[in-house]
Amino acid sequence: MINYKENYIFNFLRKKALRGFSSFSSCIFYDKRIKEVFRKQLSVSIKPIKYYFTDSTMKRVLPIDLANCYPTKLGYLSDKYPDEFGLCICKLDNIGFIYQIGLNDIKIIVTSGTNKSGNTTIDEFGRIDYSAWNKTIVGSAIISFDSDKVSIMPNNTLSFILNGKLEFAGAETKSEILKIAKSMKNISNNGKTLLSITKSDDLRLFNLVEDIKIKEAKIWTAIKMFIFLKTANIVDKTFISDSKIGVKGNTTEKESEGIIVVDSTWDSSIHVINPFSVSGHFREQPKKNEKKEWYKEVIYIDSFMKTGYNRRAKIDTDCALS
Repeated sequence: MINYKENYIFNFLRKKALRGFSSFSSCIFYDKRIKEVFRKQLSVSIKPIKYYFTDSTMKRVLPIDLANCYPTKLGYLSDKYPDEFGLCICKLDNIGFIYQIGLNDIKIIVTSGTNKSGNTTIDEFGRIDYSAWNKTIVGSAIISFDSDKVSIMPNNTLSFILNGKLEFAGAETKSEILKIAKSMKNISNNGKTLLSITKSDDLRLFNLVEDIKIKEAKIWTAIKMFIFLKTANIVDKTFISDSKIGVKGNTTEKESEGIIVVDSTWDSSIHVINPFSVSGHFREQPKKNEKKEWYKEVIYIDSFMKTGYNRRAKIDTDCALS
């Protein structure tokens, strides 16, 4: 069982962190829209709904194919969950993320690690790295309802350069950027691309490219978790009370504000006769909103046995934590 209080994402609930990331320009969060998450949380003090994804649920989440789940199809979530602020964690790589559902988009901020991840290490430039934030923050993503493409922004200096956000760079970062830019020019002159370089070509660039791949994969895992949470046809949730859920430096949570466990508990027995499997897929379900207007709600249908496979699910709707 995961130790909830050790996941680093809980540090984002601290006032000091909220003030810092909402005020200062940062290479970590270089898209101005991400700052809105911190500013809004700081101004209204919304208590997040907290979710823990079990290992069994993660096995269902990871194979999800998002190819046909376009951001433009998710706009209804803004009406269904207006201004919702949530926090999700799982045991896999200690991934944690906070999300905010806004009027025009969904913002996701991802970390990977625990409070022990703050130990001193040597970074890719051979320097001593004392920053727990920099080591645990994976990056961010913005799912804009007017775009067919998700914006993925890993916490990586090379990604920072490729996205053309140099105006946010501090003096030390600019020095690194110049060195990286010189290496990129040398690689290009030798007929290589960033995706084709090897360790022998340029160790620094190679490590940065590999770091981007790892962090992008973790960000996509967080996106899959969010999509599953909000579009799954069946999600069974068990409430866990914990009077001391939190992290070092945080105020403790009240017992009625625990973590919702997202698992896959099924009732009764299973009766199988000549079954065949159906892969998980998305379906657009016609529904009416409060104005009696029709819209399509994206629903994720988990993989199941098509013939003779009977299982009865126990479903809890999202409960208000008060």
